[in-house]
Amino acid sequence: MPARWFCSCLSLLILLLGGCGSPPALVVYERTGGILGVTERLTLHPSGVVQVGSHCTTLPATEVHQLTTMLMAVNLASLPSVSRAARPHADLMSHTLTFDGITVTGEDTALPSVLLPVIDRLTQIILATHGTALPCPVA
Repeated sequence: MPARWFCSCLSLLILLLGGCGSPPALVVYERTGGILGVTERLTLHPSGVVQVGSHCTTLPATEVHQLTTMLMAVNLASLPSVSRAARPHADLMSHTLTFDGITVTGEDTALPSVLLPVIDRLTQIILATHGTALPCPVA
């Protein structure tokens, strides 16, 4: 009986302290559109776990740190929340990036130049997961 009571209390404590669901994401990046009309979403967790669609991989801690440093240097709060192309075009990609509670959205030709290295790196991670990442475990 004491063991059952202890396990019940421990489970309740974990639930209360840990909250429900997945840990909050460090970075969420989505790109949509283009000639093929793609929609790809990358979620990077502080642990280094990267989810793209239904597949997961893990980035080394050094790469997570490097991405975080790049994003802090960009200072998303100083950028316009939406950057639209001066001339609409059906094949443009739209990029949405969320970091530290701030979201910015921009189209290919209108992205602030300071954001391009981050977008390029996140796109490389997405492309690297195609065919190499494993299905994510069911939570």
